[in-house]
Amino acid sequence: MLHDRVEWIEYKGKQLLYCDYRNLYDDDVIRLIKIVDEAVISSGHKDLLKINDVRGQFATSAILPEIKRSSKLQKPYIKKSAYVGITGVKKILLDAINRVSSIGAKPFTDIESAKEWLIQD
Repeated sequence: MLHDRVEWIEYKGKQLLYCDYRNLYDDDVIRLIKIVDEAVISSGHKDLLKINDVRGQFATSAILPEIKRSSKLQKPYIKKSAYVGITGVKKILLDAINRVSSIGAKPFTDIESAKEWLIQD
């Protein structure tokens, strides 16, 4: 069931990896992170454009180590990473993850803005 939350989508001729974390909690988030890790690594790409949709999802202390681990693991494969649903305190968490992993992820409030940013060179 969680595999359905990771899919390749095409937007204006570019392939984007869409990862749907919406409304998931600890155990499911951790399982989905591992599925996303596999998708990123097995893609063979070194310039992935990735959307993480985290609307309605909260990063708890149980998943923070997994987020950090995954960010470092995926870094060599990701060209740009957008997070949709990052507001308020979540921006502070994303800043911390960016500092630890140097992934340079950018927050967005909606999918369309994230897609547009991802396809810009």
